[in-house]
Amino acid sequence: MAVSGLPMTVFAAPFKGSAARPGASPNATVNITLELDASRLKFVEQNGVFTDKIELSLFAADASDKIRDGGQDELDLKLRSQTHDAVQKAGGIRITRALEVPPGKYQMRIGARETNGGAVGTVVYDLDVPDFSKSDITMSGIAVSSAFASRMPTANPDPLFKDVLPAAPTAMREFPRGDALALFAEVYDNAASISHRVGITTSVLSDEGKVVYTTSDERKSEELQGSRGGYGYSTQIATAQFPPGRYVLRVEAKSYAKNNPTASREIEFRIK
Repeated sequence: MAVSGLPMTVFAAPFKGSAARPGASPNATVNITLELDASRLKFVEQNGVFTDKIELSLFAADASDKIRDGGQDELDLKLRSQTHDAVQKAGGIRITRALEVPPGKYQMRIGARETNGGAVGTVVYDLDVPDFSKSDITMSGIAVSSAFASRMPTANPDPLFKDVLPAAPTAMREFPRGDALALFAEVYDNAASISHRVGITTSVLSDEGKVVYTTSDERKSEELQGSRGGYGYSTQIATAQFPPGRYVLRVEAKSYAKNNPTASREIEFRIK
């Protein structure tokens, strides 16, 4: 659900976070990407610097409507002419934030107000944050970037993705044919004390359910040195082979330990 005086696109992905209180499940870090429509930003130019201010509010409410994390802050935009031109050409500006919450079902309540023109936008986003420590193998959300999306300036890139993606994660889910997609996810192996392998497969399925792309990787539990932890996984996908239409990106991890447990995530996208 959204109020679109200030249109925005949002995507949130949960990753394993910091330790919570003793005996409790660890918190998850929810990485949030917001992309604001540049046409509603009323920059004021002075001496070659384009200024505006974005007031942000982000809150995570659990199933009992209790706020588990969040707050309000302001983003002062002071853009040189080149960056301002890039924002206008790309059609928006990207903002990243992160919240820490325990496992559970959440309603992410996100609001933004552009101060020069007064435009306001809100998004309510439902998110299921798993307990990454419960099953033998679990998976984070999927962060996606692309060459096309990288044209949009990011106000404060999340350092988590600096070395694992060629550009900041995007909330876009429509890409031009020929774009290069990149993805990153973490696979959490909670049975690392037993020697085994973990297979990770990325597939792209057409709207008819046909697999049009697949690639696989394999990791060894020895990488974790016997402790519970995660395998960082990234890959890139060329879209020139995909006709325009709707697709599903699926990442699946399969442990070859006892009972062969699996975990998977999916994201829908379109090629135009």
